[in-house]
Amino acid sequence: MHMVYNKEHMKRYIDVKTWNRRDHFSFFSHYEIPRFNMTFDLDVTKLYQWVKKENVSFYLALMHHVIQSLNQVENFQYRIDEKGVFHEPIRYVSFTDKRISDDLFKMVFCEVDDDCLTFINHAKKTSEKQGDIFFVPASETVLNTLYVTSFPWRRFHHFSHATLLGPKDSVPRISWSQFETLKDRKILTLSVEVHHGLVDGVHVAQWLTLLEQRFNEL
Repeated sequence: MHMVYNKEHMKRYIDVKTWNRRDHFSFFSHYEIPRFNMTFDLDVTKLYQWVKKENVSFYLALMHHVIQSLNQVENFQYRIDEKGVFHEPIRYVSFTDKRISDDLFKMVFCEVDDDCLTFINHAKKTSEKQGDIFFVPASETVLNTLYVTSFPWRRFHHFSHATLLGPKDSVPRISWSQFETLKDRKILTLSVEVHHGLVDGVHVAQWLTLLEQRFNEL
């Protein structure tokens, strides 16, 4: 399988010397593991009702709303490469999906779209085309992406990711659990892991508010 990705378009490098996060970035850049992880309860009732109405994948629909709301908070668009820190909207997602022939998973890489139904259709077709191939190595070099996975069998209360240690690992990781029905509401656990040199708790809170607003508008 051969894929070509445009990795240079839209990159805008930050002048770290004049950046208001200069001290924060410098401080956490010396950490072997400069990432922090937080988990939250998330009410997905309206999203669940919408996917039932549209007869589409809950997993991919939630993924779309997560990406679109992350792109509304600039800090989630910062990435680190060999040249420094750059700002670029999230244009790709690498998500786990079940393989067809067994109970193992694969990692699917695809472009995002502003329209939810278009994205769901594209992501589904990309996964189907990939078949049982575990992952496409070229996709690992694309930084304006997001890593997404889920644990659809139970609810969890904490989540950690397999990570190659290093202060330049700047791609956010999002995961969520199975949802539970609690007093007629659909509640799941959402986990977010980010580089603390780029993102603070206040930015996580802003993102969650925007995500909830998107659900309320469905």
